Amino acid sequence: MDRLKELVENLDASGIESPYLDRLRAKVEKRVAARHEAGLDALRREILAEMAASLGRAEDRINEALLKLDLLGRSIDASDTPPSYEKIAEFNAARKLAERRIWELTVQRECLGMRRHDILREIYPLPPER
Repeated sequence: MDRLKELVENLDASGIESPYLDRLRAKVEKRVAARHEAGLDALRREILAEMAASLGRAEDRINEALLKLDLLGRSIDASDTPPSYEKIAEFNAARKLAERRIWELTVQRECLGMRRHDILREIYPLPPER
């Protein structure tokens, strides 16, 4: 293909006109456009893959924060004695972190053009503060 492209460019620079040159020029232009489009498609796929991976990482951070919150809540509920102020403060701080992680995912989704976030409350329910 590079040989044909070079031939077409050289003949174009020489000012030669030929129906055969026109055919080759069209073929070269079509292949160049196809390569360009293939490059754009690869770039689009790479961008979409990174968007999906980024959303996945955000979800991992939410699940990690909610897990910590769940374990703290279970620890408080399993205790026979009233929870200490420190335990309640730790739970509420973990809740704020989980809430922040959900907000971060919401912002990320907004940046990607997703506008409906109602489902996030269902998927990632936050327990009330204690």
